[in-house]
Amino acid sequence: MRTFIEVQERIVPVYSDEVQGTKKIKLLSHALKAKSVNGRKAIKQSLDSLISIEIVDSDAILHTFDEQDSIALSLY
Repeated sequence: MRTFIEVQERIVPVYSDEVQGTKKIKLLSHALKAKSVNGRKAIKQSLDSLISIEIVDSDAILHTFDEQDSIALSLY
């Protein structure tokens, strides 16, 4: 399933392995908002260069332009 969310005033595609992943999308958006405000420098840097997000089980993999900045974020 593919959907889009807004992260730091940009639209980012989110790919999920579930057909109805609305609960995970809500958890992801809350986690990203919290990390953009209270996160460390590495997380903020990866959010600045974010190109897509992949949800696998209970983790969100944040893909960035530079593979070194890509990180995995737990949703729970």
